[in-house]
Amino acid sequence: MADIAQLRLREKTLINEEIRMNQKYNELDSASLARFRSVTADKYALTQTEKLTNNVKERTSLISDLETRLSLLETGELDPELLKTVKANTQLANQKHLEHVNAKKAEKKLKEEDAAMSKAYYNKERQGDRLDKSYYYNSSLRHFNKAEDTLPEWMRTDLEKMPNNEGIIWKNVYFFGLNPPNNNPYTQVTEYKKGLKIIQRWDSTWLSVYEKKGREREVMVSQTPRKKIH
Repeated sequence: MADIAQLRLREKTLINEEIRMNQKYNELDSASLARFRSVTADKYALTQTEKLTNNVKERTSLISDLETRLSLLETGELDPELLKTVKANTQLANQKHLEHVNAKKAEKKLKEEDAAMSKAYYNKERQGDRLDKSYYYNSSLRHFNKAEDTLPEWMRTDLEKMPNNEGIIWKNVYFFGLNPPNNNPYTQVTEYKKGLKIIQRWDSTWLSVYEKKGREREVMVSQTPRKKIH
Protein backbone atom coordinates (compact mmCIF):
# COMPACT_ATOMS: atom_id res chain seq x y z
CA MET A 1 0.00 0.00 0.00
CA ALA A 2 1.16 3.49 -0.78
CA ASP A 3 2.68 5.49 2.10
CA ILE A 4 -0.03 7.97 3.15
CA ALA A 5 2.59 10.44 4.39
CA GLN A 6 4.19 10.49 0.94
CA LEU A 7 0.80 10.92 -0.72
CA ARG A 8 -0.06 13.85 1.58
CA LEU A 9 3.30 15.50 0.94
CA ARG A 10 2.97 15.13 -2.81
CA GLU A 11 -0.62 16.47 -2.80
CA LYS A 12 0.43 19.39 -0.55
CA THR A 13 3.24 20.27 -2.96
CA LEU A 14 0.89 20.19 -5.95
CA ILE A 15 -1.76 22.30 -4.18
CA ASN A 16 0.76 24.91 -3.04
CA GLU A 17 2.22 25.11 -6.55
CA GLU A 18 -1.24 25.61 -8.07
CA ILE A 19 -2.03 28.32 -5.49
CA ARG A 20 1.29 30.05 -6.22
CA MET A 21 0.69 29.90 -9.98
CA ASN A 22 -2.84 31.34 -9.74
CA GLN A 23 -1.69 34.08 -7.37
CA LYS A 24 1.02 35.02 -9.85
CA TYR A 25 -1.49 35.18 -12.72
CA ASN A 26 -3.78 37.31 -10.56
CA GLU A 27 -0.92 39.75 -9.90
CA LEU A 28 -0.27 40.04 -13.63
CA ASP A 29 -3.95 40.51 -14.49
CA SER A 30 -4.39 43.05 -11.67
CA ALA A 31 -1.49 45.06 -13.07
CA SER A 32 -3.11 44.95 -16.52
CA LEU A 33 -6.43 46.04 -15.00
CA ALA A 34 -4.76 49.05 -13.41
CA ARG A 35 -3.32 50.08 -16.78
CA PHE A 36 -6.66 49.76 -18.58
CA ARG A 37 -8.44 51.76 -15.87
CA SER A 38 -5.90 54.55 -16.18
CA VAL A 39 -6.61 55.17 -19.87
CA THR A 40 -9.65 56.56 -21.69
CA ALA A 41 -12.44 54.01 -21.59
CA ASP A 42 -13.22 52.66 -25.07
CA LYS A 43 -14.86 49.45 -26.24
CA TYR A 44 -11.62 47.47 -26.28
CA ALA A 45 -10.55 48.70 -22.81
CA LEU A 46 -13.98 47.89 -21.35
CA THR A 47 -13.94 44.41 -22.90
CA GLN A 48 -10.46 43.68 -21.59
CA THR A 49 -11.33 45.07 -18.15
CA GLU A 50 -14.37 42.81 -17.90
CA LYS A 51 -12.37 39.79 -19.08
CA LEU A 52 -9.50 40.39 -16.67
CA THR A 53 -11.87 41.06 -13.77
CA ASN A 54 -13.65 37.74 -14.38
CA ASN A 55 -10.31 35.94 -14.59
CA VAL A 56 -9.21 37.38 -11.24
CA LYS A 57 -12.53 36.46 -9.61
CA GLU A 58 -12.39 32.88 -10.94
CA ARG A 59 -8.81 32.42 -9.80
CA THR A 60 -9.54 33.94 -6.38
CA SER A 61 -12.39 31.46 -5.97
CA LEU A 62 -10.11 28.61 -7.08
CA ILE A 63 -7.42 29.70 -4.62
CA SER A 64 -10.00 29.68 -1.83
CA ASP A 65 -11.07 26.15 -2.79
CA LEU A 66 -7.45 25.03 -2.89
CA GLU A 67 -6.77 26.52 0.54
CA THR A 68 -9.81 24.65 1.87
CA ARG A 69 -8.49 21.46 0.29
CA LEU A 70 -5.12 22.13 1.93
CA SER A 71 -6.81 22.35 5.32
CA LEU A 72 -8.65 19.08 4.71
CA LEU A 73 -5.37 17.51 3.68
CA GLU A 74 -3.68 18.58 6.92
CA THR A 75 -6.46 17.01 9.02
CA GLY A 76 -6.33 13.74 7.09
CA GLU A 77 -9.84 14.10 5.66
CA LEU A 78 -8.51 13.62 2.14
CA ASP A 79 -6.72 10.35 2.95
CA PRO A 80 -9.53 8.09 1.60
CA GLU A 81 -9.63 10.11 -1.64
CA LEU A 82 -5.84 9.92 -2.07
CA LEU A 83 -5.75 6.17 -1.44
CA LYS A 84 -8.75 5.59 -3.71
CA THR A 85 -7.11 7.58 -6.51
CA VAL A 86 -3.85 5.63 -6.23
CA LYS A 87 -5.75 2.33 -6.14
CA ALA A 88 -7.81 3.26 -9.20
CA ASN A 89 -4.76 4.48 -11.10
CA THR A 90 -2.83 1.33 -10.17
CA GLN A 91 -5.69 -0.89 -11.35
CA LEU A 92 -5.88 1.05 -14.61
CA ALA A 93 -2.12 0.77 -15.09
CA ASN A 94 -2.25 -2.98 -14.37
CA GLN A 95 -5.06 -3.39 -16.88
CA LYS A 96 -3.11 -1.46 -19.52
CA HIS A 97 -0.03 -3.53 -18.73
CA LEU A 98 -2.01 -6.78 -19.11
CA GLU A 99 -3.40 -5.61 -22.44
CA HIS A 100 0.10 -4.67 -23.53
CA VAL A 101 1.49 -8.06 -22.48
CA ASN A 102 -1.30 -9.92 -24.31
CA ALA A 103 -0.73 -7.84 -27.44
CA LYS A 104 3.00 -8.56 -27.26
CA LYS A 105 2.29 -12.29 -26.85
CA ALA A 106 0.04 -12.26 -29.91
CA GLU A 107 2.65 -10.31 -31.87
CA LYS A 108 5.37 -12.73 -30.75
CA LYS A 109 3.28 -15.73 -31.74
CA LEU A 110 2.66 -14.24 -35.19
CA LYS A 111 6.37 -13.55 -35.64
CA GLU A 112 7.21 -17.08 -34.55
CA GLU A 113 4.78 -18.48 -37.11
CA ASP A 114 6.30 -16.30 -39.83
CA ALA A 115 9.78 -17.36 -38.77
CA ALA A 116 8.80 -21.04 -38.90
CA MET A 117 7.52 -20.62 -42.46
CA SER A 118 10.68 -18.87 -43.60
CA LYS A 119 13.21 -21.26 -42.01
CA ALA A 120 13.25 -23.38 -45.13
CA TYR A 121 14.94 -20.50 -46.99
CA TYR A 122 17.90 -20.38 -44.65
CA ASN A 123 20.62 -22.95 -44.15
CA LYS A 124 21.94 -24.11 -40.81
CA GLU A 125 24.92 -21.77 -40.98
CA ARG A 126 22.68 -18.74 -41.40
CA GLN A 127 20.47 -19.94 -38.54
CA GLY A 128 23.53 -20.40 -36.35
CA ASP A 129 24.70 -16.88 -37.14
CA ARG A 130 21.34 -15.39 -36.19
CA LEU A 131 21.27 -17.26 -32.90
CA ASP A 132 24.87 -16.52 -32.01
CA LYS A 133 25.45 -14.21 -29.05
CA SER A 134 27.35 -11.80 -31.22
CA TYR A 135 24.25 -11.36 -33.36
CA TYR A 136 22.20 -10.24 -30.38
CA TYR A 137 25.00 -7.97 -29.21
CA ASN A 138 25.35 -6.38 -32.64
CA SER A 139 21.59 -6.08 -32.97
CA SER A 140 21.36 -4.29 -29.62
CA LEU A 141 24.30 -2.08 -30.51
CA ARG A 142 22.70 -1.13 -33.84
CA HIS A 143 19.47 -0.28 -32.05
CA PHE A 144 21.31 1.90 -29.53
CA ASN A 145 23.34 3.66 -32.25
CA LYS A 146 20.20 4.29 -34.30
CA ALA A 147 18.43 5.74 -31.25
CA GLU A 148 21.48 7.87 -30.38
CA ASP A 149 21.80 9.14 -33.98
CA THR A 150 18.13 10.19 -34.07
CA LEU A 151 18.08 11.75 -30.60
CA PRO A 152 16.49 15.23 -31.03
CA GLU A 153 18.80 18.16 -30.44
CA TRP A 154 16.67 19.56 -27.62
CA MET A 155 17.00 16.24 -25.79
CA ARG A 156 20.77 16.36 -26.16
CA THR A 157 20.76 19.88 -24.73
CA ASP A 158 18.61 18.77 -21.79
CA LEU A 159 20.86 15.78 -21.11
CA GLU A 160 23.92 18.04 -21.02
CA LYS A 161 22.25 19.98 -18.17
CA MET A 162 20.78 16.98 -16.32
CA PRO A 163 22.33 15.12 -13.38
CA ASN A 164 23.04 11.48 -14.13
CA ASN A 165 20.27 10.25 -11.85
CA GLU A 166 17.76 11.78 -14.31
CA GLY A 167 17.27 10.88 -17.94
CA ILE A 168 15.13 10.51 -21.05
CA ILE A 169 13.70 7.44 -22.79
CA TRP A 170 14.02 7.63 -26.57
CA LYS A 171 13.08 4.67 -28.80
CA ASN A 172 13.17 2.36 -25.73
CA VAL A 173 16.75 3.40 -24.92
CA TYR A 174 17.54 5.08 -21.59
CA PHE A 175 19.80 8.14 -21.87
CA PHE A 176 21.02 9.70 -18.62
CA GLY A 177 22.29 13.19 -17.80
CA LEU A 178 25.95 14.08 -18.10
CA ASN A 179 26.36 15.85 -14.76
CA PRO A 180 26.98 14.50 -11.24
CA PRO A 181 23.83 13.25 -9.46
CA ASN A 182 21.69 15.71 -7.52
CA ASN A 183 20.44 15.18 -3.96
CA ASN A 184 17.11 13.61 -4.94
CA PRO A 185 16.61 10.23 -3.21
CA TYR A 186 15.29 8.71 -6.43
CA THR A 187 16.20 8.13 -10.07
CA GLN A 188 13.89 9.61 -12.70
CA VAL A 189 13.42 9.07 -16.44
CA THR A 190 10.91 10.75 -18.73
CA GLU A 191 9.40 9.44 -21.96
CA TYR A 192 7.79 11.96 -24.31
CA LYS A 193 4.76 10.97 -26.35
CA LYS A 194 2.25 13.08 -28.27
CA GLY A 195 0.98 15.58 -25.71
CA LEU A 196 1.98 13.29 -22.85
CA LYS A 197 4.93 12.77 -20.54
CA ILE A 198 5.39 9.40 -18.84
CA ILE A 199 7.61 9.82 -15.79
CA GLN A 200 9.17 6.92 -13.90
CA ARG A 201 10.70 7.48 -10.47
CA TRP A 202 12.29 4.77 -8.39
CA ASP A 203 14.30 4.38 -5.23
CA SER A 204 15.28 1.33 -3.20
CA THR A 205 11.66 0.77 -2.14
CA TRP A 206 9.16 1.97 -4.76
CA LEU A 207 8.75 2.35 -8.51
CA SER A 208 6.22 5.13 -9.21
CA VAL A 209 4.82 6.01 -12.64
CA TYR A 210 3.23 9.38 -13.41
CA GLU A 211 1.54 10.86 -16.47
CA LYS A 212 1.50 14.57 -17.32
CA LYS A 213 -0.61 16.08 -20.12
CA GLY A 214 0.45 19.52 -21.33
CA ARG A 215 0.39 22.00 -18.47
CA GLU A 216 -1.81 19.82 -16.29
CA ARG A 217 -0.50 18.46 -13.01
CA GLU A 218 1.25 15.12 -13.18
CA VAL A 219 -0.92 12.22 -12.02
CA MET A 220 0.35 9.03 -10.39
CA VAL A 221 -0.88 6.03 -12.40
CA SER A 222 0.88 3.28 -10.47
CA GLN A 223 3.17 2.59 -7.55
CA THR A 224 4.86 -0.79 -7.24
CA PRO A 225 7.14 -2.08 -4.49
CA ARG A 226 10.60 -3.05 -5.72
CA LYS A 227 12.06 -6.46 -5.00
CA LYS A 228 14.97 -6.31 -2.62
CA ILE A 229 18.17 -8.08 -3.64
CA HIS A 230 19.54 -10.06 -0.71
